[in-house]
Amino acid sequence: MPLYSYYHLALSYNTTTKGTHGVLLYKDLRENIDPFTSIIERLRLTPRYMSHPLLLATLIIDIAVSSCAERIWGCGRTLSSLEELTGQHGYVNVPKGDPLPIDFGMTTQQLNFVARNLAAETLRLSWVQLALTEIAGYINGIANTDSQSLRRMEEDVACSMNASGAQILRADYMVKRKKALIQVVSSDSHTLP
Repeated sequence: MPLYSYYHLALSYNTTTKGTHGVLLYKDLRENIDPFTSIIERLRLTPRYMSHPLLLATLIIDIAVSSCAERIWGCGRTLSSLEELTGQHGYVNVPKGDPLPIDFGMTTQQLNFVARNLAAETLRLSWVQLALTEIAGYINGIANTDSQSLRRMEEDVACSMNASGAQILRADYMVKRKKALIQVVSSDSHTLP
């Protein structure tokens, strides 16, 4: 079962003092996960452009995309086990189950749960892309930032945009897998005596 993490960040940049103030709210249900440790580690790895005021925002977005990817991967695992259970795959090295003895109500419930999770992750990733678009618009508008920092921030935003887009495509593919399994489950449930 995927565990959910939520990150909300508000930033304020003062052009006179060149200081960035922020508030980070988070909820992480994974054990022993501290996002602040992760952020501090990432800051240590990026000393060349630590002065950019939007760095913290891009680090949080990176964590959010990674969290979504983990949850999408969990949905994929559930779909794979249901495909194995119903015999609806073409892999020679994976056992094929028989769809007739499965509990159709429970299987449908699992598929609906996967569908809701994939829809939620797609929505989150779409919000990430909106935030990245906003950040991209602000990167060059912030004065007194060296060209290396600007270039690096632009690269990070582009990388996060690509990563979130790839996860949206992955979720879309899993939705198609889910639809195929729903058809099998609903057609098999009607053939029972």
